[in-house]
Amino acid sequence: MKNKSVIGRVVKTVSHSKFLIALSLVFSVASVVLSLYIPVLAGRAIDGIASAGSVDFGIVIRALVTLAVCGTQSAHLRRTPLKREEQPQKRSVQRTKR
Repeated sequence: MKNKSVIGRVVKTVSHSKFLIALSLVFSVASVVLSLYIPVLAGRAIDGIASAGSVDFGIVIRALVTLAVCGTQSAHLRRTPLKREEQPQKRSVQRTKR
């Protein structure tokens, strides 16, 4: 019973931020998908280097450029800061005299 009341209070508290929560969820999913795609791209670049004498530079360069874009976008999606008005307020700590 107690868990339901806690969940209810949390939902009530964050209900005004539905759009930001949905946007955060979308960015999180996109970041994970891009992070999981990076090893696939690295494998394609390695496959482009079949042996010492036969390197398909078109495949390798395309895979490396896509890898760089996916890596930077994934990192950017993880680190996108909130606007100043959306950041939580800092609480001031009052010190007591002894």
